[in-house]
Amino acid sequence: MKIQCSGLRFAEALGIASMIAPSRGTIPILQNIKIVADKDAVHLYATDLDVMLHYKVGNVEVLQQGAVTLPALRTTSIFREMEKDTVSMEVDGQTAKISGKNSEFKVLGIDPAEFPEFPASKSESAFFEILREDFIDMINKTTFAVSLESTHKYALSGVLMEVKGNELRMVGSDGKRLALCRKKLPGKDKNKDSVRVIAPPKSLRLIEKLVLKDEKTVKCLLEENQLKIQTQNAEIVSKLIEGSFPDYDAVIPKDNDIKLTLKTGEFHNCIRQASLMTNPEQGKAVKIQLSKNRMTLFTRVQDVGESTVEMPPVSYNKAEFSVVFNPDYIVDALRAAGTDEITLDLKDSQTAGIIKSGKDFTYLVMPLAVPV
Repeated sequence: MKIQCSGLRFAEALGIASMIAPSRGTIPILQNIKIVADKDAVHLYATDLDVMLHYKVGNVEVLQQGAVTLPALRTTSIFREMEKDTVSMEVDGQTAKISGKNSEFKVLGIDPAEFPEFPASKSESAFFEILREDFIDMINKTTFAVSLESTHKYALSGVLMEVKGNELRMVGSDGKRLALCRKKLPGKDKNKDSVRVIAPPKSLRLIEKLVLKDEKTVKCLLEENQLKIQTQNAEIVSKLIEGSFPDYDAVIPKDNDIKLTLKTGEFHNCIRQASLMTNPEQGKAVKIQLSKNRMTLFTRVQDVGESTVEMPPVSYNKAEFSVVFNPDYIVDALRAAGTDEITLDLKDSQTAGIIKSGKDFTYLVMPLAVPV
């Protein structure tokens, strides 16, 4: 095998593949990237056995076809150091000689026959296409809310992906909050049966790195035990998370009668200011206080102090009201909103608050039963 390429472009491709390859573990081959040169292009493969990536590298001159597996982190680092050079890589057995303008490296690899095979799709029956910008927006609006713990009754360590008619819904939750985003699928048949899977956030977050800016759509294939995502130059095949996802429709309150329209930036700045006087060790909590056309954010922590932040005037003409939230959960939603205005729907101090942005983003956050 012998190739010649731009050090910068190949370093970028290796960097993407390195996001999959584990840096340590008991199976050495998984810490490697499989590099295959055929007559048309160079292909990179990486896997941690849960997610597998196939990435096609463009603008590489293939002088001799072949295959090798090389340590992911070390090989990526070498190409990054030579990113301004035209780099050649020549493989003899399991040794790759990587040469730039003023440097040369010999890297030992592992027999590519030991590398896991890229899984084939079983069918094309459940595929759909979605606009690139819509898919990335959905990922950004849901993955941040996924649970980092594995002790929940439900499978909350993943993102629910549900196709209903001509609509894709994605939901992330950690039991204390829930982020729902929905988008229309271009050309999707409204009468087809719904499909539900739970996808690992790691697989979804790779999409933004892989999709080229000139690509208009991303193709997804939902199967019984795997998710496949295809872009112009890449394929991701991911195992799904087993278990059941809670009925998200049932937990979203339908009768919150206090509806506030707020400037996203103003609300974000004010709640961040109020949270400066919270203490993470005692649990972060900010009280939202409402009176006639007035909204105040208040925090008091023993041995720390207190803060009072006045929001710009709001349209509110009901009785005085207060509710307590974790400010970090509110800030996360405002960062994801992507609009200049949001609506905040409230009912009482025990009912979840709802933040809505546009027609596609709904965010539920549970109140805190703590004195402030």
